[in-house]
Amino acid sequence: MRNKFIVLFTAIFILFSLAVFSSAADTSSRPVQDSVDRITPKALKAILDKGSPVIVVDVRSSKAYTKQHITGAISVPLNMVESSPEKLPLDRKIIFY
Repeated sequence: MRNKFIVLFTAIFILFSLAVFSSAADTSSRPVQDSVDRITPKALKAILDKGSPVIVVDVRSSKAYTKQHITGAISVPLNMVESSPEKLPLDRKIIFY
């Protein structure tokens, strides 16, 4: 009986440890959601029509950007945004699409 208890306790401890460590895993590759606001295309148009100082970044492929993009938008593929966020300017609001 004692051996069954020890095996059961050990299994529960291992499962608990795995759950704790997997939830505390490195999340640096995940997008930062606490500082992201979502807007509608209509709201973006209003911002641009008003002349607000924003940077519009098209994160689609270069081919998609070349085919059609928002006037004034710059092309920065998503993998570049994710790998080098420090290269983005901080003096204006950035709108990604």
